[in-house]
Amino acid sequence: MPGDVDVKALRKRRGYSQAQFSRRFGFAIDAVQDWEQHRRLPDRTARILLASLLSLPNLTRRSSATLSLLEREIGKRTTPSRERS
Repeated sequence: MPGDVDVKALRKRRGYSQAQFSRRFGFAIDAVQDWEQHRRLPDRTARILLASLLSLPNLTRRSSATLSLLEREIGKRTTPSRERS
C-alpha cells in the first residue's frame, strides 16, 4: 500500500488550485486542505489514487482535458437514448 504522499507538491506540480484538484479527482476540498495542512492523512483508497497520479508524470492538463472529453463521449455512446414518440 502506498505510503505518505505530498499532496500539495503533487497538486502544484500538476498546476491545479485546491478546488480544481478536488473536482478533477473527486476529492472533497476540505479533505485536500486537511491533507496539505497535515491535519489528517488520506485514506487507503485516496493514497492509491494519489500514488497513481505520482506514477504518471507525463499526464498534463491538456492530456487530462483530452481524457475527460473522451470519457464524456464514451458516456454519451453507452447511455441509452430515449426513443421519440
